[in-house]
Amino acid sequence: MTAPCAKVKSYTDPVDYATQIITEYENFIRSIIRLHTKNKISEDDLFQDFFLSLVARPIPTSIEDIKGYIYKAILHDVADTNRKKYRYMTNIKKRPLLKKGPLHPFRSPCPT
Repeated sequence: MTAPCAKVKSYTDPVDYATQIITEYENFIRSIIRLHTKNKISEDDLFQDFFLSLVARPIPTSIEDIKGYIYKAILHDVADTNRKKYRYMTNIKKRPLLKKGPLHPFRSPCPT
């Protein structure tokens, strides 16, 4: 059994709490995200998404293994991001190709 990680002080403001978590565990968080991304831009995007998810859903005070919780939360964020990308790409492929020519037919204001 692993020893529980150091407890992070809880805050009434979720942004302060998320900032505290990010500050204390930034290297750990970035290393986990780096394992599951292909490039630096995706890593930064996921890092920001993870911060926002911590603000929206702070870590419960009853959690003893904060690193384990963070690891699972990052995996969920990675899965959500991949799901969004897949849906986007699937919807792009389903769109019909545009016909050649103008998108809106031109009507002459003068009667013929």
